Amino acid sequence: MLYQREEEGRFREMLQWKRYISSSWTEEELEQLNMTLDRIPYLQPQSAENQSPSKRSYFLPMDMNLPRVREGLTRCLGQIGIAANVILSRDELQKTALLDVLPEYASKLHAIQFLQNFLDISPASTLFAGDSGNDMEVLASHIPSVCVANASPEVKEEALRLSAENGCPQSLYLAKEYGPPLGGNYSAGVLQ
Repeated sequence: MLYQREEEGRFREMLQWKRYISSSWTEEELEQLNMTLDRIPYLQPQSAENQSPSKRSYFLPMDMNLPRVREGLTRCLGQIGIAANVILSRDELQKTALLDVLPEYASKLHAIQFLQNFLDISPASTLFAGDSGNDMEVLASHIPSVCVANASPEVKEEALRLSAENGCPQSLYLAKEYGPPLGGNYSAGVLQ
């Protein structure tokens, strides 16, 4: 979800974005999506607070081949006519893999592009930072991005590979692991 700050300092959901993504799936498609995903034995639904009409979230075993899972799920959903954005990442602390299934245009990349349009901000005036699989679409895009040093080696490799495949390797910076204070992890990677 995208939130907009009001004058009183409170935040409210950005209705323009909500309308944009909520028109992506019909009720029938959402029902078909749920039935399809519920039949996959290795997917365990996350709690109700992590679900919405525009997002389905699951846990899956940490040792699964996530690129292969993404490819299979995308193909399976496409065969039943559901255009979806399948996002996979790993939660190293919880020792589990995470799956989010979103409408095709409900991704971090689309949200950034929506905000750039809405706020009239050029891509050159934007900087994105990320460290996991759910950041990959932006890390591998034309938007200037930093893959911070605490990202796993797999995320770094995939970001480099995909940004090259997408013709925009110059848009990706891999933060270096220096000692403090600019160690390259988290916000220190952005400062580099």
